Amino acid sequence: MSLRLNVVDGGDRGQSFPLPATGTIRIGNYGGHTDICLHDLYVAKDHCHVEIADDGKVSLTAQPSAAGTLVNGVKVYKQDLKLGDVIRVGNSYLKLEEAAAKDTEPDVDLEAVAEDETAEQHVPADLGGLPFLPADRLRELTKHTLSHYLIGPALAPGPVGTVFRAKDLNTGQEVALKILPTDFPADDDEVRRFIQVMRQFLPLNHAGLVQVYGAGKTGPYVWVASDLVAGESLAVTVRDPRSKQKGKWRTVLQEARHLARTLDFLHRRHLIHGSVTPANLLLRATDGTPVLKDAGLWDALAGSQLLQYAVGKRLLAELPYLSPEHVHPEWTVDDLSDQYCLGAVIYALLTGRPPCEGASPEETVEFVHTAMPLRPKEACPGLPDAFQAVVLRTLATHPDAVAAKYGEGE
Repeated sequence: MSLRLNVVDGGDRGQSFPLPATGTIRIGNYGGHTDICLHDLYVAKDHCHVEIADDGKVSLTAQPSAAGTLVNGVKVYKQDLKLGDVIRVGNSYLKLEEAAAKDTEPDVDLEAVAEDETAEQHVPADLGGLPFLPADRLRELTKHTLSHYLIGPALAPGPVGTVFRAKDLNTGQEVALKILPTDFPADDDEVRRFIQVMRQFLPLNHAGLVQVYGAGKTGPYVWVASDLVAGESLAVTVRDPRSKQKGKWRTVLQEARHLARTLDFLHRRHLIHGSVTPANLLLRATDGTPVLKDAGLWDALAGSQLLQYAVGKRLLAELPYLSPEHVHPEWTVDDLSDQYCLGAVIYALLTGRPPCEGASPEETVEFVHTAMPLRPKEACPGLPDAFQAVVLRTLATHPDAVAAKYGEGE
C-alpha cells in the first residue's frame, strides 16, 4: 500500500507528498535540508522525521523546535502513526492517507529550483516556478503563483518589499500580498525574530488595523498576506495642497481619536505598530475611517540587514515622522515611539507639513532630537488649545519640554 502526507491546512494546503516504501522523510521549511519543504515560517528547518519501516510501520520523531510537533492535537516526541492521523508542524496540518496511483509520480522540488539563478529559463510555467529576482525587479513576479496566491499587478513598491494585488486560490478572495526582497532573511536569527513577532499579529482583529491573513516563505521569498483595503493613503492627503482635510481640525480630531484607540488596542497587548507614518495609514473608501497597515513589520525586521537598508531608503519621505528612537541606532522603538509618530501625523494633517523637517536628512534628525515644532494654531486658526496641547505633548522629547516652551496651561 502506497502512502502520502496530504496538507489539509496551512500555506501548502492541497499539496500532496507521496512517501517511499521504506526510509526516512525529513519535514521542514528549507529545501536544502528536508525532503518535504513547507512554506511555513513557523516550521523549523528540520522539524520532524517520518520513518517507514520494512514491515510498513510508520512512525514520527520530533526534532527540537520552539513550536513542537503534534499528532491529533497532542504534543509528541516519538509516535507510531496510522491512517487518518493528522500531524501539526507550525501552522501546517498533514494527514496520513493512502495514496492514489497518480500520487506516486515523482515530485519537483520547486523551492530548490527557484533558488537557482537560471530558474526562469528551465522551470515549466505550469509548475508555477518562481524566478529569483533582485529587489528592483520584484514587479516581474506578476502572474506567478506564490504559495496559494496568484500574483496580480504590483500596487506599490516600498522600502521593505513590493505590494501586489493577489488572489487566494483556496478561497477566491483578493488580498494585498507584500513580498520581501530575497536578501531577507540573512540568517537564522532574522527568521526567528520575524516568526516571533508576526505570529502575535495573525489573530488580531480590529477595525483600525488592516487584517493580516498569513505569512510564509515560498522559494526565496518571504511574504505577508493581508486584507486588500480600498482607500487613499494619508501620504497623498498630506502632500496634496488641494486637500480639503488640512486645517479641518474637527475631522482630524475624529481621526486622531480612532487611531489612538487602535494603538491602545495594540499597547494593551504589549505590541507596537512600529511605523505609524502617512504611508502606512489608509482612509477607508467606504467610510473614511483611518486604518493602519504593516502592523508589527518594523519590529519583525528589527536588527535585520533589510531594515537597515530600508531606513536609508525611506529617509526623505518618512524621516520627518519618525520618533527619536527610530533615528537613533542604539535606541529601542516602543509604544512611546508609536505615540510620537501619531502626533507627527496629526500635526501634518492640521498644518500641511511635518513637525520637524530640515533642509537635509542630517538636519531633520537633529530637529527630531532637539527641536519643538511651531504651534499648530499658527497654521490652523481656531484649533482648540486642549487639542494643540495634546499634539505638542506627543512630540515632546522631554517631559517638561512643552511646559517650558508653551506654558503650563497647554
